[in-house]
Amino acid sequence: MKGSFQSPNIQKMIMQIAMPGVNVRVISTNVGGSFGSKNTVPMEGLYCAALSKASGRPVKLVISKEAHLSTYMLRLGSRLTAKIGLLPDGTVHAYEGTWLVGSGVHSDFGQGQIANGLGRAMLLLNKCKNWNYQPHLVALNRCRSGGIRGFGGQESYASLVPILSMAMAKMDLDPVEFFKKNMCGIQGGYYWVEGHWWENHFLSYDDVMDRAAEHFGWKEKFPGWLKPYKTDGSKQYGAGCCVHGSADCGMLHGEAFVKLDGWGMANINVCIAESGMGQRSAAVKMAAEILNLPIEKVTISTPDSQDNPWDWGLAGSRGTLVYGRMVGEAARDARRQLMDAAAQMLHCPAEMLDTRDGIIFMKDNPEVSVPWVAVLGPMNTVTGHGVFEMDHSKP
Repeated sequence: MKGSFQSPNIQKMIMQIAMPGVNVRVISTNVGGSFGSKNTVPMEGLYCAALSKASGRPVKLVISKEAHLSTYMLRLGSRLTAKIGLLPDGTVHAYEGTWLVGSGVHSDFGQGQIANGLGRAMLLLNKCKNWNYQPHLVALNRCRSGGIRGFGGQESYASLVPILSMAMAKMDLDPVEFFKKNMCGIQGGYYWVEGHWWENHFLSYDDVMDRAAEHFGWKEKFPGWLKPYKTDGSKQYGAGCCVHGSADCGMLHGEAFVKLDGWGMANINVCIAESGMGQRSAAVKMAAEILNLPIEKVTISTPDSQDNPWDWGLAGSRGTLVYGRMVGEAARDARRQLMDAAAQMLHCPAEMLDTRDGIIFMKDNPEVSVPWVAVLGPMNTVTGHGVFEMDHSKP
């Protein structure tokens, strides 16, 4: 299957489950605008695959803009009924709610999106000890739902924050202090999408919120709920604030390879599509910098599920961050192998060597140098391996 998929392996995984015994291969072309909706094309893809199998012919699906708007996936619907219990100091002590999540006729990732939304509620109300928060995925007579820029988080926050605001207003609480008091801090714990318990051992956002409030002039611009801080004739000016927390910058498992040959060339083997933000060129630039190669000497593989190692794809704004780490680790691994081989030839520690433009040289005596081809030969390569492990411990 070939198409504008931003995450070829997700598409392959869904179709492989739906079509057991069939070897599904997915190749991504230039994606264009997506915002998450092109992570998968499951139903249409299955229709095409079934028709192709029945007819023995290739099948091409082209959706007009009008058809896309009337038949393609939408954001989840959301309706929340809830009660909240606060202690006098503003700490959320109890939360009870029913969250109805509208999926349309069906949903690609409905359960995962709900899990994401619940996890974000736990980040926001991390000090709450008493929970009874019941989500229900509801089929509706409309287009199916999918991952549309936020993957369950926006739907959850858009329903939850107004209820919190009503509670804050009743108790006349300062929103900045409320969010500082309740949001996940150091040692705070939460469940995330895959159902595992994670803890924040990295940072607190209190300083960030304090600095932002100071820069904005919060204390001067928030005299209290529904009170303007300035009046100019018939116009009144007020201020509000909110925070947004997520442990899901697409932090899911992935792999990359970087192969070096004797002619001073590097090839990145990774299943990364292009959706307009320069993800592929960013990976090339990172590898070129680590290997000290001209950018034209670094190539990158076609985003093909068959020819590349597994990776989750362009989900959760993970492109540059996650692919950069994987490709960077693979490039450093390949460079290390190259330097070790050159060190044996030059009878010196690898730490004394550096490389630039396909030439390896002594750091303190650059005239002592050898080309990569003298180290690897014309018919050999070295391949570095980079892995990104799932980590949701950084909210």
